[in-house]
Amino acid sequence: AMLAGAGAILLVVTGGASGIGRASAAAFLAEGARVALWDCTPRLEDAVADLQQKTGGEVLGFPCDISQESAVQA
Repeated sequence: AMLAGAGAILLVVTGGASGIGRASAAAFLAEGARVALWDCTPRLEDAVADLQQKTGGEVLGFPCDISQESAVQA
């Protein structure tokens, strides 16, 4: 396994609602990691539900624009 003991790991994936971020999240979930998706798009909620359904993994969604420091600190 790529991530030994992955269940204890919570990975933050920025831009996780689509593209490379979503694919990365899916790969980490397949290894048993828990994933927090940070994204500022309206697709975030759908991405969380879809990844949970497809992988059965623990996925959390946080609306966040990482280009804004105040959003990341919150």
